Amino acid sequence: MKRRSTGGRRAAPFPPGFLFGVATADHQCEAYDPAREDVRDRFEAVRALTPRGRATDFANRYPEDARLAAGLGCTAFRLSLAWSRLEPAPGVWDEAVFAHYRRVLTALRGAGLEPFVTLHHNTWPVHVEERGGMVAAAFPEWFAAYAREVATRLGDLIRYYVTINEPNQLVFGYIKPWWSRVYPVPPGLPRGADTSTQIGKVGLLIPNLFRANARARRTIKAVHRELWRDERVQVGANPLLLGLPTWLQRIIDTNATRLREPDDLNRQARRLTERRLLESGRADVVLAQLTLTHDRTDHALFSEAYYVTSLALLARAPAPPPEAFASWRGRIAVTRGTTAVDFARARFDAATVVPVASPRAAVDLLRAGGAELVLGDDAELRPFADAELRLAEVAGPGEPYAAAVAPGNRDLLDAVDRAIRAFKQPDESGVSPWQRALRAHFGSAPDAAAPRRGRRANLADLSPSGPVPAAAPGYGASALRRTRRRNALTVAIRPGIAGLCTRAAGGYAGLEPDLARFIAARVCGDETALRFVEVVAGGRIDAVRSPLLRLLDPVLRVAAIFSTVITTNWWYLGLAGKLAPFLCPADCVGELDYVGLDYYWGIDSLRLNRILHLFAASEQRYANAPVWPTVLREKLHEHAKLFAGKPLFVIENGCVGSADRITREVYLRRHIAEVQRAHHEGVPVAGYLCWSITSNREWGLAFDENSDFGLYHIDLDHDPELTRVATPAADAYRAIVAERSAHE
Repeated sequence: MKRRSTGGRRAAPFPPGFLFGVATADHQCEAYDPAREDVRDRFEAVRALTPRGRATDFANRYPEDARLAAGLGCTAFRLSLAWSRLEPAPGVWDEAVFAHYRRVLTALRGAGLEPFVTLHHNTWPVHVEERGGMVAAAFPEWFAAYAREVATRLGDLIRYYVTINEPNQLVFGYIKPWWSRVYPVPPGLPRGADTSTQIGKVGLLIPNLFRANARARRTIKAVHRELWRDERVQVGANPLLLGLPTWLQRIIDTNATRLREPDDLNRQARRLTERRLLESGRADVVLAQLTLTHDRTDHALFSEAYYVTSLALLARAPAPPPEAFASWRGRIAVTRGTTAVDFARARFDAATVVPVASPRAAVDLLRAGGAELVLGDDAELRPFADAELRLAEVAGPGEPYAAAVAPGNRDLLDAVDRAIRAFKQPDESGVSPWQRALRAHFGSAPDAAAPRRGRRANLADLSPSGPVPAAAPGYGASALRRTRRRNALTVAIRPGIAGLCTRAAGGYAGLEPDLARFIAARVCGDETALRFVEVVAGGRIDAVRSPLLRLLDPVLRVAAIFSTVITTNWWYLGLAGKLAPFLCPADCVGELDYVGLDYYWGIDSLRLNRILHLFAASEQRYANAPVWPTVLREKLHEHAKLFAGKPLFVIENGCVGSADRITREVYLRRHIAEVQRAHHEGVPVAGYLCWSITSNREWGLAFDENSDFGLYHIDLDHDPELTRVATPAADAYRAIVAERSAHE
């Protein structure tokens, strides 16, 4: 196709037949059903992610959402079906659930909306996973059987099918980059799964996804021909595309096209799972009241939690209630380098935040009249509470304390995790070392490891029980072997917190020193093979980092990501016949009726700050995600050339309220303008679907401005009525649809 650029000229409006639409997904909008859990429900529960609860109550509110979509002028509505509810047991189909979805699809069609129906939207039945999941040899047949039932029972209402949502992202349920604490998506492998195990699973998953897509497509089309006499049915998928400069994407894609056999995949993927440069600092491990947060996972790997506290306020007078935080005027003292600093600046808009060196310094400032409030962890402030100073817990997510090691030192992290699990395991007397330590240092055994669901806790499995996994061999550079060779574990601690860590005769006392000794016994075989290093709050993570490698860390991550098949456009390279058969079997090539694309974020240059913002987006921190609309047009051209004659659909595109200092309404206008230009230049793009119609439960994230993509806002946490409220972006989208143009 010869591209004719519109340059700065105004492109022609979209034709009347162009589909404008909105989208949602079952796990994100339908209420949780404990009798029909899906794999994602269990994944979120184990990791203490935010549960979906009622979600948006779409199962009951779908007529209203259909009216809202139609009111925007839309002619398409994407939704997904809950496989776990349709097939609650292998081969058992729930007639009532099929009847429900028939009502939903009928309502959409009655509102003038063409349904786009997704069969597998990031989750699947628990019984499928229990039989081997997506890497089981029989998975393509299980998926095709499910597709057959949907097409047979509901196919008269469906023309467009999406087989597998973002298939290229599903690999991250089986492979963990060396800087990651957990698997980003389900199912996740057992703790300690080594590199060979991870890569082996990916080697099974990729061809299985191609087979599942191919067999589902053939099944759907056969059912539509035989039962519905409909040859117009369209079946495709929608990989998530990163916005990278075209020259760079082509180079990266060679990481997929040059693979010839499984050993090639194994060697290449190790760049992602193993850090070749071993990192070391003043300490091997940090055990110093370090709260696990999203931001800190950029700089360290964290264990599961060993203690959970909460934020608290210390004051002479009663502390202000949460609803008055934003308007409270005064001085609030916080300890530098702690989560209290960010919380104070985010919630106490009118206050003066005064960072100090330690909790004691903050309390001294309070007693001297230099501050009216002290904000910090309950565990730090409780010892200072007395008749004069009152302590009030701040409602919200807990503060999970976890051990930390340097990025890439995952074999050491696994050993620490195994030790923490063993520390929590009851012995023959029914009492664990963890419980004994709590009783010795706190006088009782508080529920200090109970999971708190919320943003800060959603990277950790806070469960104090469960099997202790075996050691995992096979890492590249080994921090664990290095520690054992010198027969000494160095642990960074922060004394001064009663119960957790204090100086004592001959050393240190508290839960954390006891845990450090237990870890040393497990790692080195001797609890005395241990050296403590004292650190301050702001220097805790620095204690395990090499200053040089900390500077190089972003570059090393970029090299790992851009040098493996995982980040290529492998889905469409496979369907175009450009991958080796061990990745995309020959009989799966060309199995698509349309080209679906998901696009959100991109970078127009390799400036380090932009790359880091792209990393942030991949870790679900969307407020700073990099916005680059122009590349969407380029992607449409490239895929139109790759699959000549196939229609294209933007299946997902959308934004939180503001990202990269660009509002959602501006984001939508700029991206739709690029789609319009591509259409004007001859690309057969047939539709654009905005993500999403309403606020939804964004995959276990806490609900806030970072996770709300809705054209219609719903206060999911505080409004029992789940009222849909139009945002400025809804008005902007309505105007674009009415004008058939995004040009102003």
